[in-house]
Amino acid sequence: MQLDQQPSDRKLVDELMGWAFSLPDISKEHSKISVHGSQAMCMSEEKMCTHCNAFMVETEFAHFHPAPDGSMHLGLLQRDVKKVIELG
Repeated sequence: MQLDQQPSDRKLVDELMGWAFSLPDISKEHSKISVHGSQAMCMSEEKMCTHCNAFMVETEFAHFHPAPDGSMHLGLLQRDVKKVIELG
């Protein structure tokens, strides 16, 4: 749980969630691994890899914690981490 540095305005979090859940082959589901109320990003089974170790549980690879937390967790392939951080 994010204990401090929480957003005073959830607009950015809400915009990020809106964008994330609009991506192709992604569904919005209740997280199977995070705190109650977390919204999970799940990859469609047809598109997910079975050997990449980027998934937290089943098809869930990211989730957003509910307010007031404002944090998210994302599983990535190790080779993609640097590029994602560089892109902000």
